[in-house]
Amino acid sequence: AFCPNCKEHSYLFDSLVMDEGDDVRDILDVKMDMLVLDGWFAAGDEGICEKGKYDCQTAKYHMAAQRAYKDDAGLKWWDFSRCLFKAQPELIAWYSEEEHVSPDKLEKVVEACASSASLDYGVIAKEMEDEGTHLLKESYGRTIEYDMPVWVYVNGKYIEYEDDWMAAVCAAYAGDAVPAACASKASLSDGSVGLKSKALFPDNNKVDVYIVAEAFCPNC
Repeated sequence: AFCPNCKEHSYLFDSLVMDEGDDVRDILDVKMDMLVLDGWFAAGDEGICEKGKYDCQTAKYHMAAQRAYKDDAGLKWWDFSRCLFKAQPELIAWYSEEEHVSPDKLEKVVEACASSASLDYGVIAKEMEDEGTHLLKESYGRTIEYDMPVWVYVNGKYIEYEDDWMAAVCAAYAGDAVPAACASKASLSDGSVGLKSKALFPDNNKVDVYIVAEAFCPNC
């Protein structure tokens, strides 16, 4: 929940896939698990999250909304989760850096995110209270083999960070209700990558590639 790379990936998934229209959401069955990187404290039945207690608490809200609204065709739980990721820097600063202990800040963010996603805060809060620890523990069990986030799979196949995620979704879909966003992914109008590239880059004997990086940047 407090992983900056996950916040970035949530933005990419949102902008590249989920924002492509309701007809895209109609063909998706999205599931998201939350990692508990430092293990599970059996005696206290609590996850040991990388950035502390509220990292785990926020993860429970992610899981609770997904469970409570698992049958929502519009996948509004995703919009709730995306909102929590947007609030991530604020929550990390409040809980991990300034070391506040009251849940009030998180609860206000959760309530605001529920409202922005047109979901019932009371339903999410109750699911989190009743099942949050159990849901996170189940998620921990499913992801124990992963030593770091982020992993995106489409129909069981791992999708690289640099891949065209929407193209992967379109390629995986075998139904008749093909989303409009898939039209440009299925084929090229001239039938040739080479011809299309020449239209974009007339003088393409050489291709200039410009890379900006940082020596100690994990994403780099």
